[in-house]
Amino acid sequence: MIDYEILADYGTTDNRLREFFTAVQPTSAQQAKMTPEELRVRERDIKNRARFEKWISGLLQEHIVFSLSNHSKLAAVDMAWDSFPVNNAVVPLMQYAQGRIDMAQVGTWMQDIPNGSAYLRKNDKGEVIGVDMPRFFEVNINLLRSVITRRRAAQMQKYDRMWPYFKYEPRDQTQVGKLRADMVSQRMDIMADQYGYRHFMSQAALHMLLYSKCVAFPRAHWEREVQLERMPGDMPKDENGKLRTRSKVVREGLSWVLPHPSRVFYDNNYPLTSLNDDTGCEYVGFWDVTRWGDIANNGDYFNRKRVSYTSGMVDWFSTYWAYFNQYFTTIIPPSLPQARGDNVNFTNDRKNQVGLFTGQMEQVSTIFTHLWIKVRPQNWGWGRYPHPIWVHLKVAGDATVVYAKIVPSCPAATFSYNENDARLFNISMAHELMPFQDQLTNLFSQLLETIKQDLFSVAVLNTDVFPDDANGRKALAEFEALMQNKATYCSMQMLEVSFNKLSQLNIKPQDAFLVVRSTPNTHIDKIFQAISETVKMAERLMVMSTHEQGQAASHEISATESHEISQSTDTVYDFISVGIDEGRAAMKRICFDSLVACGSDDVELTVSSRYPANVVKKAGFSVVQDGMEDVAGYSRVIGDKNNLVHEFIYTSRDGGDRPAGQQAATVLVQMLQAIGSLEKDIQQAVLGAMGKEKVFEILNQIFRCVDAGVDLKLELKPGEDNTLLISQNEQVMEGMQRLAQAVQKDSQDITQIHHAITAIFEIMSKLNPQAAQLVAGAIQQQQQNTTAPDQPQGLQGASAM
Repeated sequence: MIDYEILADYGTTDNRLREFFTAVQPTSAQQAKMTPEELRVRERDIKNRARFEKWISGLLQEHIVFSLSNHSKLAAVDMAWDSFPVNNAVVPLMQYAQGRIDMAQVGTWMQDIPNGSAYLRKNDKGEVIGVDMPRFFEVNINLLRSVITRRRAAQMQKYDRMWPYFKYEPRDQTQVGKLRADMVSQRMDIMADQYGYRHFMSQAALHMLLYSKCVAFPRAHWEREVQLERMPGDMPKDENGKLRTRSKVVREGLSWVLPHPSRVFYDNNYPLTSLNDDTGCEYVGFWDVTRWGDIANNGDYFNRKRVSYTSGMVDWFSTYWAYFNQYFTTIIPPSLPQARGDNVNFTNDRKNQVGLFTGQMEQVSTIFTHLWIKVRPQNWGWGRYPHPIWVHLKVAGDATVVYAKIVPSCPAATFSYNENDARLFNISMAHELMPFQDQLTNLFSQLLETIKQDLFSVAVLNTDVFPDDANGRKALAEFEALMQNKATYCSMQMLEVSFNKLSQLNIKPQDAFLVVRSTPNTHIDKIFQAISETVKMAERLMVMSTHEQGQAASHEISATESHEISQSTDTVYDFISVGIDEGRAAMKRICFDSLVACGSDDVELTVSSRYPANVVKKAGFSVVQDGMEDVAGYSRVIGDKNNLVHEFIYTSRDGGDRPAGQQAATVLVQMLQAIGSLEKDIQQAVLGAMGKEKVFEILNQIFRCVDAGVDLKLELKPGEDNTLLISQNEQVMEGMQRLAQAVQKDSQDITQIHHAITAIFEIMSKLNPQAAQLVAGAIQQQQQNTTAPDQPQGLQGASAM
């Protein structure tokens, strides 16, 4: 995490980066107005800029060409995922059957389908009058989508139910540390809701399972949305009758983008996962194709009149046309000029230089790259700051930097599944499923061909039995007309003939034609068996089971077998969660660093009354006095964002297996039960050493974790003795045992918990009568607002304390 004010003191600012990347040779008039020191700095910037852009040019060319040359493995996954469940030829026929298009439109549609024109029937004028389609179509069996969706759903139902979405745990366990951690978690949960982190995480999990890895980048270093609101007070309008308003930040934070893995590149001297903890890669980025007009018309960009393109970049669009045709709709490469002009002095590779983008080329396509690099500013003359920082560069064309921004921290979060860090490419779960999907498609195609063969029949018309006269030729024409109907095998056909005339012509109907049929195929059962075995093999290799897919087992399953199936499936699910947890941890770090470095100076959040006023004050915050705070509920606090800076644990305590609050409450109650089972002398020694304050803290934590609809804040009065007597200890332990029994029996049984809480309040009334009275009054008010008439009023007796 960086501090922009410290960087400014060392001369490292965004303006300095802009001066560097726009440095050009000054004109004679400009030189006359510049001091010798300014001229020296300008000459140094020009030299360093040329060296820097040459490095960028080589880096981008290497990685972009590598991406375009090796995209086929990822493209195969995309095509397998997007396979159509319905044959394209069926669509126009369904539209025609529903009366939405006419036959002419059917003909136009069918001509766009491969070999579709072969099924069109046309008249002498070339007009389409019918379609003769086969009765069976090839189908695609999308096993990949089915399994990936199941595994993705299992992960997302685990993470989507988390609240807060990002939980920050303090390294220390003081009340101040817990307060700061709760406030940071609350602030990040607000950001997660405002910027759709749950949906984004679902997309990240999908990419991880499809491509084995994906990299998430912040869309900007920080985003802020401001609106106007009414000024509070009794005077809504000023003396001129206008509403009194003020600016208010309604949303600020980070929004994330997930580029296609084929366009992501990184410093492959290190594993890609080193980006999650910023311990390796010194650059990372992704490239895209955009219209030149989007760059030329953006006022935030500089060097817009100096963006160059080379023949190498132009050749990419034609050499790797297969990639651009699959992932982009329209590509318009810039044309190659006949001659070079003198206006190309700002590029580095002059031998490969073609020209500059101009205002008349707004619809032309260009390569646009987002590049994050880790550099020491003093090495490039970007100020005197000696330590490495991350800088976001936007590069148009081959190597022209049009935007530069210092970012708060390492800007990438990596999600990976079963990756080998020593390899540039690893197969994904989707790659493992593709052979089985292809085999299933082949088996179903074979099944359709077999069924077609079983339906094969030929009607042989014996023309020799028909006399060569008018009546005989007429009878022959009637038989030919019927047998030439291509739909005869799927519908009943009727031919009206006179058997008397046939007898007069010496024609027997059974001698007129002969039907030849194929022998029924006995291999259909074997094909179905092969399909079933293929699916079973895929399930076994992917560690799946029929239970996971909601299907009944083929045999009776024992308890041991069911346990083993559940355990192996859960193991795979937990292993998949590891890659998601690592990416989430990186996102948490980036969000926290960006909030502290770029967020608004003051943060306004809510804290529950479980934290005493002195803890809130010690954490650097103060309660907002607006008459809305509730002594027994929640209060709004405000303070400097720097008071949230703290050391946090990011991964081990906030993974997919984050413990639930009920579990933590059960552990604490069991701990108190264990103390209660000790000898009385030992109990007195233990509780005497703990004191009232520590016991109160444990009770407060139990109420917080149980989440029973009430909150508890027990604290010592000023000057009160912290000693806990043995007689009080016996009463406390009795109440704790009752609470433990209620929690262990059913964590949702609020009525029993209320009875146990009543016993505890009786002890509280002796230890701290004022606190007990405040809490009892708050609980009674809570019951009046939330309890139904037929629900037990278990805590109303507490108000009498």
